[in-house]
Amino acid sequence: MTPMFTVHAGEYLVANYIESKFCRNHGVRVWVPSKDDGIDLLVTNKDCREAVSLQVKFSKNYINGGDCNSSGWWQIKNDKLKYSNADYWVFVMPEFTADRKNKDTLFLSIPPHELLNRLLKIFGFQQQYTVYFARRNASVVLTRGLKKKEVQGLFDTPQGNRDFSRYLNNFEEVLKRVL
Repeated sequence: MTPMFTVHAGEYLVANYIESKFCRNHGVRVWVPSKDDGIDLLVTNKDCREAVSLQVKFSKNYINGGDCNSSGWWQIKNDKLKYSNADYWVFVMPEFTADRKNKDTLFLSIPPHELLNRLLKIFGFQQQYTVYFARRNASVVLTRGLKKKEVQGLFDTPQGNRDFSRYLNNFEEVLKRVL
């Protein structure tokens, strides 16, 4: 049986973050659509005249030691990105302490066309992309297909299509239309 009144964990984390950071000072509102058609959250200004739509992607943290703060993997279909109605795709990246307590939750928010363009440049056309994002401090890189030494170098000097650092916790940019 499909539950009627559940919100995906990632959607809850994004909505809670937006409400805690932007509702009081800016009056934004977060809405959950009643139908899943590629938009998980709608954020509006207080008079509901302007809106930003979000597609939320959640992953558990896949850190097994190493020098990353958080990491996750997602499988993304080319067509879902290409025909996405969402203004931004938000990748939720939880970070945990050594004893598995939630330390922080960070968000990578990127327009779907930008993500698709980068994936095409890195991997070429594929029906489905397997994406690994890893974060260390303020750097976020796409690590799929790289060796550990290459990942380390990318963290040391993030650059090119694999560097997603500018999209980390960039909700001021994401929500500028409704702020």
